[in-house]
Amino acid sequence: MGYTHYYSRKIDGSNSPEAYTRFRAGAERLIVEAHATGITIGDGFGKRPGYWENTDSRVAFNGVGDDAHETFGWDQICGMQPDWRKGEAMYFDFCKTAQKPYDAVVTACLLWLAECYGDAVEISSDGYWSEWQAGRDLFRTVFGYDAKPPFVVEEMSV
Repeated sequence: MGYTHYYSRKIDGSNSPEAYTRFRAGAERLIVEAHATGITIGDGFGKRPGYWENTDSRVAFNGVGDDAHETFGWDQICGMQPDWRKGEAMYFDFCKTAQKPYDAVVTACLLWLAECYGDAVEISSDGYWSEWQAGRDLFRTVFGYDAKPPFVVEEMSV
């Protein structure tokens, strides 16, 4: 398994060009700020530092080298459902980060997705809200305000 973040989007309600343009610009700001704080972001394969994907159709990135795990990606146009999910209203995706440093950028981008797309997205995580602190801090640094939790906040049991 592994430490994973989950995100779903409405198939018929999450293809807004305006929301994607806003998300794309904010994701770039988050990645640039993360780099300034020492978090190296690279391509989806985790090999090329500084070469994340930020195009008119897709934003995607990973950590680099030993700090890479799985690619985080968001497409402007929602993909087609696999056969085993036909008929479901939400397109499901996930990103396992294993809590590596780029997790802060993934969680900040998920918070930004919730801001940009509203109820057209659903976000959940294996992590508690407190485990999103680095991403929350990155979000606050870039956008100047605290993000709202995109899921029900549970307390860690001790």
